[in-house]
Amino acid sequence: MVGLFVRESASVSRQMSSGRARRLAVKGSVSLLAVACASAANAQCAPDPLTPPTETVCTGTDPNGITITVPGGTVVVNKDATVNGIVQSIELPPMTFFAPATTLIVDGGVTGGILINPLTTTSTFVDQRVSLTVGEAGTVTGPAAIRLVGNPAQVSNRTRVTLDNAGILSATGAGPAIQSANPALAFFEVLGNTGTIGGIDALAETLVNGGTIDGGSLSAVRYNLAPAGFSSVNVFAFNNDGLM
Repeated sequence: MVGLFVRESASVSRQMSSGRARRLAVKGSVSLLAVACASAANAQCAPDPLTPPTETVCTGTDPNGITITVPGGTVVVNKDATVNGIVQSIELPPMTFFAPATTLIVDGGVTGGILINPLTTTSTFVDQRVSLTVGEAGTVTGPAAIRLVGNPAQVSNRTRVTLDNAGILSATGAGPAIQSANPALAFFEVLGNTGTIGGIDALAETLVNGGTIDGGSLSAVRYNLAPAGFSSVNVFAFNNDGLM
């Protein structure tokens, strides 16, 4: 009886060890799955990097943001999605004289602002074009909600942006929501607003306001002397049916 008891105990022990191993394997699988899910939750914009003509669509929270390095891309930030910044920094191959436009559609939130850097190119007379739409549910905030940067070393290459804003554009700092560095080289062809903008310090060929532009302690729209070759003010055509 003692020998039988010992053999049964050994069998039970092996079964218990096998059960523990299975439980550990399952637990390990669950842990790996949790890590995989967490990684997916941290990369909710796909495909990333951009692969034009395929749209990059953001559907969750992406703390790493989006960097656009190729022309002709489209980024869509869906409603309830949040992206920590959109940066465009495109480098063109040598002897490239045309850059397809970038399309940005924001129906969710962009928390790190939108930065449009100048083209990096050895070619001349190449315009960079961006079409930006912010929907009624869209919000863009950052040190500047939208910042355009021109390159004074390449005066023949310009960045031309069309903005249609129905959402909220705001700055987290003391400056205006929309800014432009070297505005003769990086400017808005059309700046349309039916939403709310926390001030504008940028050149716009056409400004149409049917919403609210409020610069707080600053001007709603700052009128400065434009660089040589441009009008004496930074808005060429202006239509205001909203509040400023």
